[in-house]
Amino acid sequence: MKKCLISAVLLAASGNVLAQDNFYIELLAGQAFHKIESSIQGDTLTKSDHYSNSETTSAPGLKLGYYFNDTFAVELSHQDYGTPIKEQTFSTSSTSENANGETEEFTTLQTYKRPISVKAYKLGIKAEREFLSDLYLNLGFGVAMWQYDDYTPQSLTNEDVFTTGESGQDMYYSLGARYQINQTFYVGVQYSMLEIEQTTKFKPQYSTILGSYKHQIQDVSFILGLNF
Repeated sequence: MKKCLISAVLLAASGNVLAQDNFYIELLAGQAFHKIESSIQGDTLTKSDHYSNSETTSAPGLKLGYYFNDTFAVELSHQDYGTPIKEQTFSTSSTSENANGETEEFTTLQTYKRPISVKAYKLGIKAEREFLSDLYLNLGFGVAMWQYDDYTPQSLTNEDVFTTGESGQDMYYSLGARYQINQTFYVGVQYSMLEIEQTTKFKPQYSTILGSYKHQIQDVSFILGLNF
């Protein structure tokens, strides 16, 4: 699917001479709604662990696009989804004997910094039609090249097992509308969704630990656009 998308973009570009007034640039300002799930299990762990949480962050972005005709456009954008998780608290259980020889269980809570920050470059195609006078509706899809700055969601399920600086590619989808104020400027709104899902095997000495996480990002952005 990703190869087909890139091939379609290159084929369209090779068959069209880039014209003036077909380019556009957009400033995006909105909110990202994060749903994060992470789990880890292994034969050397005392128990499997699961984490689930939902958070909201700001999600500024910048987009550059080119209309091949009245219906189709190719877009390249960058969006910063912020840091939905900044720290995580882990509990550790231990036992000891009291003065009467009885075994007592203690739970220790430790908080670790786990900044989960993610950004994405997106390359995609948009299809657009005029719905009413100067009001346009559009659908888009493409490849999102995402990057975690520091920790990934995997680090939320075990204080000793985590990965950093991970990157990858997944499909994204968008739905939007815009109103053309004049020949140069327009305003709009856009909804998009990206879902990151990873599975990792860690191999400490004499054991195997299986970790997985899912990070769904839905964002709603207001758009200020410029045709040039």
